[in-house]
Amino acid sequence: MKKLIYIIVGGLVLNASSCSEDWLNLEPTNAIPIDKAFSTQGTFEAAVVGIYNRLQSANGFGNLSIEAADLRGEDMILKQRNNWGISVDLYNYSYVPTNSQGNAVFFNMYQVIEACNSILDVDAEGKISLPDAVKNPLLGEVKTIRALAYFDLVRLFCQPYAKDNGASPGIPLRTTADVNLDKERGTVKEVYDLILEDLNYAVKTLNVSNNTDRVDLTFAQGLLARVYLTIGDNQKATEFAELAINSAPPLTPDFYKNGVSQKNPSIIFSLQYTTNTYDGYNSYSSFLDYGWQDGGGYGTMGATEEFYKKYSKNDLRKSWFVNRWVYENKIDNSLTWTDIEQQLQDKDFYEQYAGTYFPAGLWDNSIGGISEENMDKLRVQMFDNDFFRTVSMYGKFPRVDAIRAEGYEATPNAGTPNLGNIPMMRSPELYLIVAESSALRNDYGKAKTYLQAVQNNANAEVFNGDNSKLLEAIRLERRKELVGEGFRIFDIIRQQQIINRKNYWGPAENATIDPTKANSKVYLPIPQKEIDSNSKISQKDQNPAY
Repeated sequence: MKKLIYIIVGGLVLNASSCSEDWLNLEPTNAIPIDKAFSTQGTFEAAVVGIYNRLQSANGFGNLSIEAADLRGEDMILKQRNNWGISVDLYNYSYVPTNSQGNAVFFNMYQVIEACNSILDVDAEGKISLPDAVKNPLLGEVKTIRALAYFDLVRLFCQPYAKDNGASPGIPLRTTADVNLDKERGTVKEVYDLILEDLNYAVKTLNVSNNTDRVDLTFAQGLLARVYLTIGDNQKATEFAELAINSAPPLTPDFYKNGVSQKNPSIIFSLQYTTNTYDGYNSYSSFLDYGWQDGGGYGTMGATEEFYKKYSKNDLRKSWFVNRWVYENKIDNSLTWTDIEQQLQDKDFYEQYAGTYFPAGLWDNSIGGISEENMDKLRVQMFDNDFFRTVSMYGKFPRVDAIRAEGYEATPNAGTPNLGNIPMMRSPELYLIVAESSALRNDYGKAKTYLQAVQNNANAEVFNGDNSKLLEAIRLERRKELVGEGFRIFDIIRQQQIINRKNYWGPAENATIDPTKANSKVYLPIPQKEIDSNSKISQKDQNPAY
């Protein structure tokens, strides 16, 4: 029987091109024989592209990996009511080894790793006959993706590197596609060693691309900076972030005109979806999409009011915190619900704006007004924070094809419900890495310069305090710039911060996040299924909190 390279279904094409996004719309397949998969650049690229489908699954960076980072911090909140029971285990730390959304992330990332390993195995066997100039950049792409998957796993399931220079238990380190080869947990250092090995290969082989749908040299350099910041090598974090900045999109206020789930000019790399490849209600966009007439998404997540108030008055990023109703009709955000409710008692006022500002058909002539039920629904859609204590972030994560309304006109395109891209790296992060890593090295001049560059770009209040407050200001700016993009819990762990979730509504014992405790539930449990099926791992290898 011929050996096959199995590619995760969806997104695989046989004539993919490195300078085109057409692969998103092409016909998928399940597997390619080795003698064909690596015979041409096109078929080799097809094998590589197939890996992205698993990477952008709702069980990976398409949703749960992002939720596991941001929903467990203090800046975002899950609605207490009408949350459908979805993501509650992540939000209130109620996960257990036998049943957890973290389990889905664990196995999904290993499927990504297995897909990468299947290609790397073929190369190790000498069965890729393409010229190095063609082969090596594609292998660099594969290794970058494998590094990204391992980086997600080691931060979610393991103690931080800085605790003991990586001596704590890691995760099974699988470097071949043999799924029957059991591996022990090893150490955190061993995982980071492989991540750095993969990324250092990548930065020597990848090129800068004009695309944002595939990883390239800029992303690999930026990811190295992210990794070095995580393990505490601040000199190298600065160096690689600055290298990435050289080819990253330059800072511009245009970053804040469109959401980051669209084709935003700040994007270095994003997971991009079409109606054929997105996960519908299970997508990350669904949990931030507040619907009305077309249903929208679950709309169960948003920012806390306390976090929203951290933005200065004229900060351009405040445009991120509007719900879809406002996004489509551009109502004056300064109006309170009390103002609107009083105006809606007037039939002429309602009918003047029905279908533009307000959904049509709500006026009930039999009662001479809008029913209490519809009025309450309208309030939820317009001023969701009053009802659920959340502030909508639809302005940051709008539907990929939605167009923001201008003036009093209705939106030209409300967009496809739940369809949005996932930003994996944006330019401002690189500046904030330089700022933080420089401050940690006492290079306060450089730290302040890069911090102020981000603040000036967002028209935010600029830090001009003394050096003793600089690091705190940088870390707050990082929260404000990257909220909802999958960073917060990792920053809490990396910075060893003890966080009180003031708006938290779950079990009281999980209102405080303390990553300094060895038995903290901030570290997800190794799935029981992995322990039961892996002969090299036993119950004693489980994380202490479980």
